[in-house]
Amino acid sequence: MKRGLLLSAVLVVFTGLGGLARYLTLVSHPEPAEVSTAVGGVLPAVPTPPRQQPAPPPPAPVPAPPPPSDQAIVPPAATAPEAPRSPAPTASTTALFTPQAIYPLARWHGTDDRGGEVLSAEIAADLTPGTPRRASPLTSRPLSDQDDILLAGWAGDPILGMRFRDVIISLCDQVIGSAAVHESSPAIARTVHPNLTSAGWRARLPVAFLPRCPQPVLQVWAISAGGYAYPVQGRYALALPPSDARLLLPTDRLRFAAPIVPESQPPLHRTTLHVTGTGANLRRCGQTSCAVTSVLVGGDYPAVVLDRRHGWTLVLISDNSDRGGWISDGTYILQDGTGAAAKDAP
Repeated sequence: MKRGLLLSAVLVVFTGLGGLARYLTLVSHPEPAEVSTAVGGVLPAVPTPPRQQPAPPPPAPVPAPPPPSDQAIVPPAATAPEAPRSPAPTASTTALFTPQAIYPLARWHGTDDRGGEVLSAEIAADLTPGTPRRASPLTSRPLSDQDDILLAGWAGDPILGMRFRDVIISLCDQVIGSAAVHESSPAIARTVHPNLTSAGWRARLPVAFLPRCPQPVLQVWAISAGGYAYPVQGRYALALPPSDARLLLPTDRLRFAAPIVPESQPPLHRTTLHVTGTGANLRRCGQTSCAVTSVLVGGDYPAVVLDRRHGWTLVLISDNSDRGGWISDGTYILQDGTGAAAKDAP
């Protein structure tokens, strides 16, 4: 009897515990319950486990701050802009020939007729690199090997306006350099001769490369066909340094002039001038407004052609009469050595 009561109590407790478990299940997982007919009453339905979401990626590790230090943190230095590079030194142009190319002045045929004028003769002293040169008159002081001589002037025949292509420069009776005659010279054309519109020239002479002699005199000459040299007004006695080290000096910093020798000049254009009609005028310049220097009657004359320009020809009558001037094209015929007549182009 007592045993049956004990079993009934256990069943009641078990049933109560089942109800409590069901209640807790419904509260935490409110899913619809399935009805079971199994012995022991209504059993709680087994809850469906929630779907597992993919775990998020772990956060990137944060670097730990550096330990404190007493050393000062120096910011990186700013990159300074690269300084512009200086251009490679280039050779400077000079009117001088190389020391090995100079030759005696006597190889030219000298004349007494003036061939131009030196308008400027200066010393250019390069005292400090990068500073402007200071010029002084050529004969104002003794020269040093660091000096340059600067010459400038004009070349041409002041009487008839014959033009020259080059001048040569002599020192110690030797030809040491040359310069081209091509610079514009409107003042010379206005005051000397209208044909000399491009009669200017200039030359630079480094003193260190000049020859030495007991009495050095600098002279410029205008040169023409046939190897003739006309003195250009202006002679300069120089006070040169005593030493002559030309052959020991480096020449790669200078661009020397090409030598001009008399043998390279064209010969004089000698011909026979046949004046047509009753005669023709020789004038001081190639314009009808210029003065008449001589009158040639019709006929033949031995002549030398000196220049041509703008329909006019400058001729010198070579019969010891000292006649010369500009003759208008169309009033004459030039005959070559075979006697064939041909009209000469302007």
